[in-house]
Amino acid sequence: MNKTISGKDHKWSVLIHQMPPKPTSCRVKVWRKLQKIGAVPIKNSVYIIPFTKEAHEDFQWLRQEIIAQKGDATIFKVDSIEGINDREIIERFRNARSKDYDKIISKSLKFKRDLEGNKERPISITQKEKYESEFRKNKVLLNGIVSLDYFRAPNREKAEKTITNCKELIENLKVAEGKTQLVEEDRPIKIHNKNEFQNKTWITRKGLHIDRIASGWLIKRFIDKGAKLFFISENGIVKNGIGFDVYNTEFTHRGEDCTFETLLKSFDLKDPILVEIAEIVHDIDLKDRKFDRLEAEGINQIIVGLSQKLKDDKELFKSGMEIFDALYQYYNLKKPKGR
Repeated sequence: MNKTISGKDHKWSVLIHQMPPKPTSCRVKVWRKLQKIGAVPIKNSVYIIPFTKEAHEDFQWLRQEIIAQKGDATIFKVDSIEGINDREIIERFRNARSKDYDKIISKSLKFKRDLEGNKERPISITQKEKYESEFRKNKVLLNGIVSLDYFRAPNREKAEKTITNCKELIENLKVAEGKTQLVEEDRPIKIHNKNEFQNKTWITRKGLHIDRIASGWLIKRFIDKGAKLFFISENGIVKNGIGFDVYNTEFTHRGEDCTFETLLKSFDLKDPILVEIAEIVHDIDLKDRKFDRLEAEGINQIIVGLSQKLKDDKELFKSGMEIFDALYQYYNLKKPKGR
């Protein structure tokens, strides 16, 4: 919903809060929620947002969370703030949203270049659906920014135009004729006995990222310890092996699940640590913040950094295995004794 506020006189909701020094995760969680509702800082631990019923209620919910974490928070409704005028406050909101728009513009321009590279040659229907999925994610991100753009940041129009250009390019893509069909997402997942999947050849796409690395780790550590992994091109066909995170195979994205989640369900893996890791992988891969895992951003940065450093997929996967081994060990040590 567009929350653009007009008029010269503004009323503000102000949140002043303090958090205990530890655990630091609570501070990060509060900071993330302040970003999510569109508040901006005017001083250390002092945040402001234009007064609306919804925004004021957001602050009230956040205040309860802060107090529950043994912090302290106070909310004020004010007409003005000494030492800073409305024009300066509005500029802070516009600057904050401009940074958000810059990110979506950069992401969309990269996506646009990819689409333009395919506009002259036919692509598979699965590739087109992948592009459509990416467009929908970017559109959701844009809508989220617009909903917090109270004072219409100057680069909003550019962001909207870039997204629209991507949509037009997708609509004009040529699809190759063929009988390729997607796995039915609403078909019930079949539960497999992992004993029947030992010492198999497993195949996934080149250019590894979080879901393929994590899924490969899951296969080798918890499904098929003798697994042999091979990597094929983006549009390659799986032959003489079991595909994962490959289009039109059983072990891939299903509905709202990433491949890692599909594998957990397919082999009925109930380990609660694997469920936690699945939430992190989901948040990174699908970018929908479904589980809002704080660890996701840091792990994503590590994986991205490794992928830029290690161009060979075998080396990248080897390093990724160590990361997920360490992550599993960390959560294992955190488990309450006696469980």
